[in-house]
Amino acid sequence: MRRPTAIKETLNKSPTVRAEPVEAQYWRGLHFDKLSANGLVQHFLKLLLLSLLSLWVAPALAEVAGRVTNISGPLFAVKSDGSRRVLSVASTVEQGDTLVTADKTYAKVKFADQAEVTMKPDSQMRIDTFSFDQKAPEKDSAVFGLLKGALRTITGLVGKRGNQDAYRLQTATATIGIRGTIYGATVCIPGACGGLPPGTYVDVIDGKVMVAPPPLPPLPPGVQPPPLPPPIVLSAGQFGFVPPAGPPQQLPGDPGVNKNFTPPASFQSSSNEGPKTAGSDTAGKKDDKSDQKDESKKDDKKDDKKDDKKDDKKDDKKDDKKDESQEKKKNVDCEVR
Repeated sequence: MRRPTAIKETLNKSPTVRAEPVEAQYWRGLHFDKLSANGLVQHFLKLLLLSLLSLWVAPALAEVAGRVTNISGPLFAVKSDGSRRVLSVASTVEQGDTLVTADKTYAKVKFADQAEVTMKPDSQMRIDTFSFDQKAPEKDSAVFGLLKGALRTITGLVGKRGNQDAYRLQTATATIGIRGTIYGATVCIPGACGGLPPGTYVDVIDGKVMVAPPPLPPLPPGVQPPPLPPPIVLSAGQFGFVPPAGPPQQLPGDPGVNKNFTPPASFQSSSNEGPKTAGSDTAGKKDDKSDQKDESKKDDKKDDKKDDKKDDKKDDKKDDKKDESQEKKKNVDCEVR
Protein backbone atom coordinates (compact mmCIF):
# COMPACT_ATOMS: atom_id res chain seq x y z
CA MET A 1 0.00 0.00 0.00
CA ARG A 2 1.03 3.50 -0.70
CA ARG A 3 1.57 5.72 2.22
CA PRO A 4 -0.65 8.83 2.70
CA THR A 5 2.37 11.00 2.41
CA ALA A 6 3.04 9.56 -1.07
CA ILE A 7 -0.52 10.40 -2.16
CA LYS A 8 -0.10 13.98 -0.98
CA GLU A 9 3.16 14.28 -2.88
CA THR A 10 1.49 12.94 -6.04
CA LEU A 11 -1.35 15.48 -5.76
CA ASN A 12 1.08 18.29 -5.21
CA LYS A 13 2.99 17.31 -8.35
CA SER A 14 -0.19 17.29 -10.62
CA PRO A 15 -0.27 20.12 -13.18
CA THR A 16 -2.35 23.22 -12.30
CA VAL A 17 -5.58 23.83 -14.34
CA ARG A 18 -5.54 27.19 -16.11
CA ALA A 19 -8.75 29.25 -16.57
CA GLU A 20 -10.20 28.98 -20.09
CA PRO A 21 -10.31 32.29 -21.98
CA VAL A 22 -13.77 33.81 -22.52
CA GLU A 23 -13.38 33.72 -26.30
CA ALA A 24 -12.65 30.02 -26.19
CA GLN A 25 -15.69 29.37 -24.03
CA TYR A 26 -17.90 31.32 -26.51
CA TRP A 27 -16.72 29.46 -29.59
CA ARG A 28 -16.79 26.16 -27.76
CA GLY A 29 -20.40 26.85 -26.77
CA LEU A 30 -21.23 27.21 -30.45
CA HIS A 31 -19.27 24.04 -31.21
CA PHE A 32 -17.36 26.06 -33.71
CA ASP A 33 -14.61 23.49 -33.80
CA LYS A 34 -17.13 20.96 -35.07
CA LEU A 35 -18.93 23.22 -37.57
CA SER A 36 -18.01 22.86 -41.19
CA ALA A 37 -18.72 25.33 -43.98
CA ASN A 38 -21.98 23.47 -44.68
CA GLY A 39 -22.99 23.90 -41.05
CA LEU A 40 -22.55 27.66 -41.24
CA VAL A 41 -24.68 27.78 -44.40
CA GLN A 42 -27.44 25.79 -42.72
CA HIS A 43 -27.36 28.12 -39.71
CA PHE A 44 -27.69 31.15 -42.00
CA LEU A 45 -30.57 29.57 -43.94
CA LYS A 46 -32.48 28.93 -40.72
CA LEU A 47 -32.17 32.57 -39.71
CA LEU A 48 -33.27 33.68 -43.19
CA LEU A 49 -36.28 31.35 -43.09
CA LEU A 50 -37.38 32.74 -39.72
CA SER A 51 -37.11 36.30 -41.03
CA LEU A 52 -39.18 35.51 -44.12
CA LEU A 53 -41.76 33.69 -42.01
CA SER A 54 -42.19 36.74 -39.77
CA LEU A 55 -42.70 38.94 -42.83
CA TRP A 56 -45.34 36.55 -44.16
CA VAL A 57 -47.21 36.17 -40.87
CA ALA A 58 -47.42 39.92 -40.11
CA PRO A 59 -49.80 40.77 -42.99
CA ALA A 60 -51.80 37.64 -42.30
CA LEU A 61 -52.43 38.85 -38.75
CA ALA A 62 -53.57 42.31 -39.93
CA GLU A 63 -57.16 43.10 -39.01
CA VAL A 64 -59.61 42.63 -41.87
CA ALA A 65 -61.70 45.79 -42.28
CA GLY A 66 -64.09 44.44 -44.90
CA ARG A 67 -64.63 42.38 -48.04
CA VAL A 68 -65.46 43.14 -51.66
CA THR A 69 -69.01 42.01 -52.45
CA ASN A 70 -69.56 43.37 -55.98
CA ILE A 71 -67.36 44.67 -58.80
CA SER A 72 -68.03 45.45 -62.44
CA GLY A 73 -64.40 45.83 -63.57
CA PRO A 74 -60.81 46.23 -62.32
CA LEU A 75 -60.41 47.18 -58.66
CA PHE A 76 -57.07 47.71 -56.89
CA ALA A 77 -55.83 48.15 -53.33
CA VAL A 78 -52.73 50.33 -52.96
CA LYS A 79 -50.59 50.23 -49.81
CA SER A 80 -48.76 53.20 -48.31
CA ASP A 81 -45.47 51.84 -49.72
CA GLY A 82 -46.91 51.97 -53.25
CA SER A 83 -47.44 48.24 -53.67
CA ARG A 84 -50.77 47.28 -55.21
CA ARG A 85 -52.85 44.16 -55.54
CA VAL A 86 -55.80 43.26 -57.72
CA LEU A 87 -59.05 42.69 -55.83
CA SER A 88 -61.92 40.40 -56.74
CA VAL A 89 -65.19 39.39 -55.12
CA ALA A 90 -64.53 38.14 -51.55
CA SER A 91 -61.10 39.85 -51.41
CA THR A 92 -60.34 41.46 -48.05
CA VAL A 93 -59.45 45.10 -47.48
CA GLU A 94 -57.46 46.42 -44.53
CA GLN A 95 -56.59 49.60 -42.70
CA GLY A 96 -54.16 51.61 -44.80
CA ASP A 97 -55.50 50.38 -48.15
CA THR A 98 -56.46 52.90 -50.82
CA LEU A 99 -59.18 51.41 -53.02
CA VAL A 100 -58.98 52.49 -56.65
CA THR A 101 -61.69 51.83 -59.26
CA ALA A 102 -60.94 51.82 -62.98
CA ASP A 103 -62.64 54.12 -65.49
CA LYS A 104 -65.76 51.93 -65.87
CA THR A 105 -65.71 50.07 -62.56
CA TYR A 106 -68.32 50.20 -59.84
CA ALA A 107 -67.27 48.45 -56.62
CA LYS A 108 -69.06 47.67 -53.38
CA VAL A 109 -67.34 46.80 -50.09
CA LYS A 110 -69.05 45.53 -46.93
CA PHE A 111 -67.21 46.33 -43.70
CA ALA A 112 -67.08 44.39 -40.44
CA ASP A 113 -69.62 46.69 -38.78
CA GLN A 114 -72.11 45.98 -41.64
CA ALA A 115 -71.45 49.30 -43.38
CA GLU A 116 -71.60 49.25 -47.18
CA VAL A 117 -69.71 51.56 -49.52
CA THR A 118 -70.38 51.72 -53.27
CA MET A 119 -67.67 53.50 -55.24
CA LYS A 120 -68.20 55.20 -58.58
CA PRO A 121 -65.83 54.61 -61.53
CA ASP A 122 -62.50 56.48 -61.44
CA SER A 123 -62.66 56.97 -57.66
CA GLN A 124 -60.18 56.58 -54.81
CA MET A 125 -61.04 55.93 -51.16
CA ARG A 126 -58.46 55.42 -48.41
CA ILE A 127 -59.16 53.42 -45.22
CA ASP A 128 -57.28 55.60 -42.73
CA THR A 129 -58.36 53.75 -39.59
CA PHE A 130 -60.84 50.98 -38.94
CA SER A 131 -61.42 49.23 -35.64
CA PHE A 132 -64.56 47.33 -34.68
CA ASP A 133 -65.04 44.97 -31.75
CA GLN A 134 -68.55 43.77 -31.02
CA LYS A 135 -67.76 43.66 -27.31
CA ALA A 136 -65.96 47.03 -27.08
CA PRO A 137 -68.03 49.88 -28.57
CA GLU A 138 -65.78 52.45 -26.89
CA LYS A 139 -62.92 51.36 -29.19
CA ASP A 140 -64.87 51.85 -32.43
CA SER A 141 -63.15 53.90 -35.12
CA ALA A 142 -63.81 54.34 -38.82
CA VAL A 143 -62.04 57.14 -40.67
CA PHE A 144 -62.07 57.20 -44.47
CA GLY A 145 -60.61 59.59 -47.00
CA LEU A 146 -62.34 60.25 -50.33
CA LEU A 147 -59.43 61.36 -52.49
CA LYS A 148 -61.18 61.35 -55.85
CA GLY A 149 -64.55 60.61 -57.43
CA ALA A 150 -67.74 59.69 -55.60
CA LEU A 151 -69.26 57.12 -53.29
CA ARG A 152 -72.55 56.23 -51.69
CA THR A 153 -72.69 54.51 -48.32
CA ILE A 154 -74.95 52.89 -45.76
CA THR A 155 -73.18 53.52 -42.48
CA GLY A 156 -72.76 50.62 -40.05
CA LEU A 157 -72.58 50.25 -36.29
CA VAL A 158 -69.53 52.49 -35.89
CA GLY A 159 -70.89 55.91 -34.98
CA LYS A 160 -74.29 54.54 -33.97
CA ARG A 161 -73.13 53.02 -30.67
CA GLY A 162 -70.57 54.31 -28.22
CA ASN A 163 -68.89 57.45 -29.54
CA GLN A 164 -70.95 59.13 -32.27
CA ASP A 165 -67.83 60.89 -33.53
CA ALA A 166 -66.04 57.58 -34.16
CA TYR A 167 -67.01 57.80 -37.86
CA ARG A 168 -65.60 60.38 -40.27
CA LEU A 169 -65.29 60.78 -44.01
CA GLN A 170 -62.67 63.35 -44.97
CA THR A 171 -62.04 65.10 -48.26
CA ALA A 172 -59.70 67.91 -49.22
CA THR A 173 -62.36 70.49 -48.33
CA ALA A 174 -64.73 68.81 -45.85
CA THR A 175 -65.18 66.48 -42.89
CA ILE A 176 -68.43 64.50 -42.76
CA GLY A 177 -69.86 62.95 -39.61
CA ILE A 178 -72.98 60.81 -39.38
CA ARG A 179 -75.97 60.10 -37.16
CA GLY A 180 -77.19 56.81 -38.62
CA THR A 181 -77.24 57.61 -42.29
CA ILE A 182 -77.41 56.74 -45.96
CA TYR A 183 -75.63 59.46 -47.87
CA GLY A 184 -73.41 60.22 -50.86
CA ALA A 185 -70.29 62.32 -51.30
CA THR A 186 -68.60 63.59 -54.44
CA VAL A 187 -65.25 65.32 -54.84
CA CYS A 188 -65.27 67.65 -57.84
CA ILE A 189 -62.02 68.96 -59.25
CA PRO A 190 -62.00 71.70 -61.90
CA GLY A 191 -63.61 70.41 -65.08
CA ALA A 192 -64.62 67.03 -63.61
CA CYS A 193 -68.27 67.82 -62.81
CA GLY A 194 -69.38 69.80 -65.81
CA GLY A 195 -69.86 73.45 -64.97
CA LEU A 196 -70.14 72.92 -61.22
CA PRO A 197 -67.65 74.69 -58.95
CA PRO A 198 -64.92 72.49 -57.46
CA GLY A 199 -65.39 71.23 -53.92
CA THR A 200 -67.20 68.52 -51.97
CA TYR A 201 -70.89 67.80 -52.62
CA VAL A 202 -73.03 65.86 -50.13
CA ASP A 203 -76.52 64.41 -50.54
CA VAL A 204 -78.49 62.74 -47.75
CA ILE A 205 -80.93 59.90 -48.43
CA ASP A 206 -81.74 58.92 -44.86
CA GLY A 207 -80.74 60.15 -41.41
CA LYS A 208 -78.53 63.17 -40.83
CA VAL A 209 -74.96 64.21 -41.58
CA MET A 210 -72.83 66.97 -40.12
CA VAL A 211 -70.61 68.73 -42.66
CA ALA A 212 -67.67 70.78 -41.40
CA PRO A 213 -64.47 72.26 -42.87
CA PRO A 214 -61.39 70.03 -42.74
CA PRO A 215 -59.13 70.28 -39.69
CA LEU A 216 -56.34 72.83 -39.86
CA PRO A 217 -52.76 71.67 -40.49
CA PRO A 218 -50.30 71.86 -37.58
CA LEU A 219 -49.23 75.41 -36.79
CA PRO A 220 -45.89 76.66 -35.43
CA PRO A 221 -45.68 77.05 -31.65
CA GLY A 222 -47.27 80.24 -30.40
CA VAL A 223 -49.43 80.76 -33.50
CA GLN A 224 -53.14 80.94 -32.77
CA PRO A 225 -55.35 79.07 -35.28
CA PRO A 226 -58.04 81.13 -36.99
CA PRO A 227 -61.66 80.34 -36.04
CA LEU A 228 -63.29 77.70 -38.23
CA PRO A 229 -66.73 78.24 -39.80
CA PRO A 230 -69.50 76.39 -37.96
CA PRO A 231 -70.65 73.04 -39.36
CA ILE A 232 -74.04 72.50 -40.94
CA VAL A 233 -76.45 69.59 -40.43
CA LEU A 234 -78.21 68.08 -43.44
CA SER A 235 -81.31 65.88 -43.22
CA ALA A 236 -82.86 63.43 -45.66
CA GLY A 237 -83.53 65.02 -49.05
CA GLN A 238 -81.08 67.88 -48.52
CA PHE A 239 -77.86 68.76 -50.33
CA GLY A 240 -74.69 70.49 -49.20
CA PHE A 241 -71.49 71.92 -50.67
CA VAL A 242 -68.10 72.84 -49.21
CA PRO A 243 -65.82 74.94 -51.47
CA PRO A 244 -62.02 74.78 -51.30
CA ALA A 245 -62.00 78.02 -49.31
CA GLY A 246 -65.20 78.92 -47.55
CA PRO A 247 -67.83 77.71 -45.09
CA PRO A 248 -70.13 74.72 -45.69
CA GLN A 249 -73.44 75.68 -47.23
CA GLN A 250 -76.79 74.03 -47.86
CA LEU A 251 -77.89 74.00 -51.48
CA PRO A 252 -81.47 74.82 -52.49
CA GLY A 253 -81.75 71.69 -54.63
CA ASP A 254 -80.00 68.76 -56.28
CA PRO A 255 -76.86 70.02 -58.06
CA GLY A 256 -76.93 66.95 -60.30
CA VAL A 257 -73.54 65.47 -59.44
CA ASN A 258 -75.04 61.99 -59.00
CA LYS A 259 -77.11 61.80 -62.16
CA ASN A 260 -74.57 59.36 -63.63
CA PHE A 261 -74.31 57.23 -60.48
CA THR A 262 -75.85 54.07 -61.97
CA PRO A 263 -74.28 50.86 -60.62
CA PRO A 264 -75.31 47.52 -62.16
CA ALA A 265 -78.54 45.84 -61.07
CA SER A 266 -76.52 43.23 -59.17
CA PHE A 267 -75.46 46.00 -56.78
CA GLN A 268 -79.05 46.56 -55.69
CA SER A 269 -79.07 48.05 -52.23
CA SER A 270 -80.60 51.02 -50.51
CA SER A 271 -77.18 52.69 -50.73
CA ASN A 272 -77.55 52.87 -54.51
CA GLU A 273 -80.79 54.82 -54.56
CA GLY A 274 -80.68 58.17 -56.24
CA PRO A 275 -80.83 61.28 -54.10
CA LYS A 276 -84.29 62.17 -52.88
CA THR A 277 -85.68 65.64 -53.24
CA ALA A 278 -87.02 67.42 -50.22
CA GLY A 279 -90.61 66.52 -51.16
CA SER A 280 -89.99 62.99 -52.31
CA ASP A 281 -90.50 61.53 -48.85
CA THR A 282 -93.81 63.30 -48.37
CA ALA A 283 -94.85 62.34 -51.89
CA GLY A 284 -94.04 58.75 -51.15
CA LYS A 285 -96.00 58.92 -47.92
CA LYS A 286 -98.96 60.43 -49.80
CA ASP A 287 -98.79 57.63 -52.34
CA ASP A 288 -98.71 55.08 -49.57
CA LYS A 289 -101.70 56.68 -47.90
CA SER A 290 -103.62 56.81 -51.19
CA ASP A 291 -102.81 53.17 -51.79
CA GLN A 292 -104.05 52.32 -48.34
CA LYS A 293 -107.23 54.30 -48.96
CA ASP A 294 -107.79 52.51 -52.26
CA GLU A 295 -107.30 49.16 -50.61
CA SER A 296 -109.65 50.09 -47.78
CA LYS A 297 -112.24 51.21 -50.33
CA LYS A 298 -111.90 47.90 -52.15
CA ASP A 299 -112.32 46.06 -48.89
CA ASP A 300 -115.38 48.15 -48.05
CA LYS A 301 -116.88 47.39 -51.45
CA LYS A 302 -116.26 43.70 -50.94
CA ASP A 303 -117.88 43.88 -47.52
CA ASP A 304 -120.82 45.80 -48.98
CA LYS A 305 -121.27 43.17 -51.66
CA LYS A 306 -121.18 40.43 -49.06
CA ASP A 307 -123.70 42.30 -46.96
CA ASP A 308 -125.91 42.85 -50.01
CA LYS A 309 -125.78 39.16 -50.81
CA LYS A 310 -126.68 38.30 -47.23
CA ASP A 311 -129.53 40.81 -47.27
CA ASP A 312 -130.77 39.43 -50.57
CA LYS A 313 -130.75 35.93 -49.17
CA LYS A 314 -132.62 37.10 -46.08
CA ASP A 315 -135.16 38.93 -48.22
CA ASP A 316 -135.59 35.86 -50.40
CA LYS A 317 -136.15 33.72 -47.34
CA LYS A 318 -138.69 36.22 -45.98
CA ASP A 319 -140.49 36.31 -49.33
CA ASP A 320 -140.55 32.52 -49.43
CA LYS A 321 -141.99 32.40 -45.93
CA LYS A 322 -144.63 34.99 -46.87
CA ASP A 323 -145.59 33.00 -49.94
CA GLU A 324 -145.83 29.83 -47.90
CA SER A 325 -147.98 31.49 -45.27
CA GLN A 326 -150.27 32.95 -47.94
CA GLU A 327 -150.68 29.54 -49.58
CA LYS A 328 -151.47 27.99 -46.21
CA LYS A 329 -154.15 30.64 -45.62
CA LYS A 330 -155.67 29.95 -49.04
CA ASN A 331 -155.76 26.24 -48.34
CA VAL A 332 -157.41 26.83 -44.97
CA ASP A 333 -160.06 29.10 -46.55
CA CYS A 334 -160.81 26.48 -49.19
CA GLU A 335 -161.26 23.79 -46.56
CA VAL A 336 -163.60 26.00 -44.53
CA ARG A 337 -165.77 26.61 -47.54
